[in-house]
Amino acid sequence: MSSSRRIKSPSHIRELLSGFKNAVLLTHRYADVDALASALAFRYVLSNKYGYEHVSFFCPEGVSAQALNLARRLGLEPSCMDNLKTDFSLPTSNTILIILDAGGLGQLGVFKDLLNKEYKKLLVDHHRKSDLIRLVDYVVMPRQAYSTSEIVAIMFKDMLDNKELAGLLFAGIINDTSRFRRASPMTFKASYSLARLFGYGKLLAMLTVEEELSKRLAKLKAAQRAIVAKSGDYLIVVTHVGSFESDVATSLVSLGADLAVVVSPKDNETRVVVRGSGKINNDMWGRITELFVRNLEPTSHGGHFRAWVFVLGRSLSKKELPSFCKKLSDFLGSALSNA
Repeated sequence: MSSSRRIKSPSHIRELLSGFKNAVLLTHRYADVDALASALAFRYVLSNKYGYEHVSFFCPEGVSAQALNLARRLGLEPSCMDNLKTDFSLPTSNTILIILDAGGLGQLGVFKDLLNKEYKKLLVDHHRKSDLIRLVDYVVMPRQAYSTSEIVAIMFKDMLDNKELAGLLFAGIINDTSRFRRASPMTFKASYSLARLFGYGKLLAMLTVEEELSKRLAKLKAAQRAIVAKSGDYLIVVTHVGSFESDVATSLVSLGADLAVVVSPKDNETRVVVRGSGKINNDMWGRITELFVRNLEPTSHGGHFRAWVFVLGRSLSKKELPSFCKKLSDFLGSALSNA
């Protein structure tokens, strides 16, 4: 795929979707609330409003505990497939592959093989840059969006008559914007529409639950291993953890880090999650992401302003992690000292 067509108008999106009978929905690995909400909303609309004959839903490595628990508390059942062992075959002439909230090719895991099928392919995402753009036919990626849930909410505004789905989409927005710390007029427009179906106060009460023990333990271990460096007026924190890397990075920023970097080795790769505070402006963020690309040569990367993920093509060993984190701290400190 050499180029893709960007779609801006909801009417054009609806026109595109009306040309198919089947759909394959695909989110990023370990789907969070934003990814799950977007996929379930798409599944509902395509099945109940467009009359699709078959809608398959794949989520690499399954659904996060938070997303799964919230969906079930709302009376929704994800019913996603987390591997490709299931016998799966749909005609390519009337099937569209819809990739939601993926961030980059590395986030699809083994499901990236679906891109080799001769489906028409649509990417719906809020991440500003993605290596998936060149691999799909159509892209819906509004620059002002801070979550995929808000894109979907506006896209299907008059079709989302299910209050539980509205609640899950609203939760997707709340989570991905850190309760509106990052937001745009589009974010509030979508939230207003969803709040009319599912109240904000009621949803906050559902979201205010004690974190699972494993996530709290990951945060504490990451803090224990952290390298803290001061560069000019900026505080840089680099650490490593086995899981919950995005949550750990976010928590480090809330503790005072201006730049939080969390390294997390997986089976055959290593994820490097980067989060920035409000002190990191757009130009500086661009320089930081370029530094990571130049120094790490990732196999894939993607994200949005002050939130980025880099994927390395191998899994770092426990012995390598401390020196690797020190390397990251050193080149970031040098870069920010010259900012």
